[in-house]
Amino acid sequence: MTADVILPPPVAGRVKHTTERIVCIGASTGGTETLREVLEALPERCPGIVIVQHMPEKFTAAFAKRLDGLCAVEVKEGADGDMVRSGGC
Repeated sequence: MTADVILPPPVAGRVKHTTERIVCIGASTGGTETLREVLEALPERCPGIVIVQHMPEKFTAAFAKRLDGLCAVEVKEGADGDMVRSGGC
């Protein structure tokens, strides 16, 4: 299946427009340690970051919590309605 089959189409007006810079990172199953290394090297006041990590659903919250304890930036599992802001993933 493709993502457009799995995810509902975007709802008009739900996307907030911004002039802030954001960083988007995508990693596959084997990329967890590389992702940790990259995030640990970032300063607290970096642009907002959005990460897509190929990982089983039940592991993502624990992985985000582990990274949050290791990194200067705030790391959390994304939730509906979250805003992307500087110093956080």
